[in-house]
Amino acid sequence: LFAFRWRCPELPQWSFDAVAEYERCGLHETDHRLTLLNKNYAVCDSYPQVLAVPSLASDELLKSVASFRSRGRMPVATYRYAASRAALYRCSQP
Repeated sequence: LFAFRWRCPELPQWSFDAVAEYERCGLHETDHRLTLLNKNYAVCDSYPQVLAVPSLASDELLKSVASFRSRGRMPVATYRYAASRAALYRCSQP
């Protein structure tokens, strides 16, 4: 329980901003788009509320993909390497 109660007083509180991170990686540009499909974690509770997905994939397509995968998982972009513009996608499936 020590790990849950202890806080380092020198470190500031940290929060994750998905939109800022996607923009930093370049995942908001023409070949990707940001979607609120998972707002309030409605589709997948282990993914963020804002998702970076291929721009050609509609929300309806993503919902249908999520419907037959465990816990509503679907392929979403998580990182883009700036030099080659290669994207890394997450789609966990046990």
